[in-house]
Amino acid sequence: MRKREEEQGEKFLDITANMEGDLSFNDPVNLRISGEFKGNLNTKGRLVIGEKAMVNAGINGEEISIAGKITGNVKASKKLEILSSGQINGDVQTPVLSIKEGGILQGRCQMLFDFPEKETFKNEKLMGLKELAEYLELDLNVVEKWAGNKKIPGIKKNGEWLFEKEKIDKWVSEEKVGV
Repeated sequence: MRKREEEQGEKFLDITANMEGDLSFNDPVNLRISGEFKGNLNTKGRLVIGEKAMVNAGINGEEISIAGKITGNVKASKKLEILSSGQINGDVQTPVLSIKEGGILQGRCQMLFDFPEKETFKNEKLMGLKELAEYLELDLNVVEKWAGNKKIPGIKKNGEWLFEKEKIDKWVSEEKVGV
């Protein structure tokens, strides 16, 4: 695989050491993790979790390819590929998902990246039901009930609730919590 990547001119930052903490890349990078990683990982560009990698982290990225083992939630804004040796124990969110025979996904999958029209949300930070419950430090069932009763600003798209952070903050500041 390394030879093919070099032929295509792709250069990878290859992390083979055991690491712990938060790792963020603001600019696109081709990153490969081949060792152990614990913490949180935010990256742009391409992320490859190598076959021998053991990752216990929340991952946010664009294009992610998994050949190793991940424990944690994974969000890929462009695509997520689980290779035959890959395993994810956690929830995933991606618009495009590919799982090769032998690959394992133990968790929920959300392929909701067809967000509502830009004029509705104006590219604001969107949260799902679970994220909003955590953000408000409330029980998930309470938030879901409020959403269903239209007591909290949000919309239901493709069967999933979406909430705009700015509108939620305004709703909270107007002391409508608990209404």
